[in-house]
Amino acid sequence: MVNCARNQKDFHVILWSLHYFLSYLYFNVVLQHPNVALPNPNVALPNPNVALPNPNVALPKRYTKEQLKEKIREVCSDWVTAEVIAARIGRDVNYVKNHVLPNLADVIEKMYDIPHHPRQKYRAKQEEGDA
Repeated sequence: MVNCARNQKDFHVILWSLHYFLSYLYFNVVLQHPNVALPNPNVALPNPNVALPNPNVALPKRYTKEQLKEKIREVCSDWVTAEVIAARIGRDVNYVKNHVLPNLADVIEKMYDIPHHPRQKYRAKQEEGDA
């Protein structure tokens, strides 16, 4: 019985030592090195000030079709990517690419006519009187 208790005590000492060592590695190696998890922190936003809406303004959960068209016209005053549009209207990029933008062909124009162009950008169509 004494031998069994000693083995359990040794096991707990080893377990706590391992826990301490792994904690030390995590806090002193992983967290101290800034490039461990993010090789390039600007991957998603080439210009971090472009796509960020005002954090104090709550975006509506749903837009009517007319509200969505008007919001997209505002966002697309100049050439912008689908990522910027999605961030500004508070929707997922895939949802914007697959459901919103195809339905607004009468309101927006594409920069490239090639389907699925990696650098595709959109802007509001110019009115006949504006051109």
